[in-house]
Amino acid sequence: MTRSFINRITLRGRIAVLVSTCALTTAGAMALIESASSRAASSTSVTTCGLATLNGTYSSTAYSWTGGSTPTPMASADFEQFNGSGGVLGKATVVGTNGVEFGPFQPTSGTYTLSANCTGTLTVDIAGTTAVFDLYASPSGDVVNEVMTEVDGAPGSPDADTETRVSPSDLIHSR
Repeated sequence: MTRSFINRITLRGRIAVLVSTCALTTAGAMALIESASSRAASSTSVTTCGLATLNGTYSSTAYSWTGGSTPTPMASADFEQFNGSGGVLGKATVVGTNGVEFGPFQPTSGTYTLSANCTGTLTVDIAGTTAVFDLYASPSGDVVNEVMTEVDGAPGSPDADTETRVSPSDLIHSR
């Protein structure tokens, strides 16, 4: 009867094999941790925004309430062309309980700001009505969340929407 390979190793040899195995396992685990740390550090690099972050055609829809003493529901859809340097042009349709309030495809124009922390403002004119929104942009500029803060100098109605970039080019004026 032959003895197994393990049984032929002396006690001192078994300890040496065990220590070597532990050392290799620890070294492998440390290498994996270091690799994961490097990837995490590179993926959390600081990204800043600026006017050029918002560039292209964005689309949104919103369901909200008009201001005033008797708020009424309204819905809107729009395209906005951010030019990457603080200007915005668009087309919008706004419908309330009394029918179409602006539009269809009412031209809009305005300006925007965007700070390094990806927050800013949008001031837009639609048929003589000026609305101001707070902006929260993704660092890539693909998504912009907007909350209305004022209309014609008065507090804004409860209105929020998400603008999503649908094209890096101007879809509004190319037709």
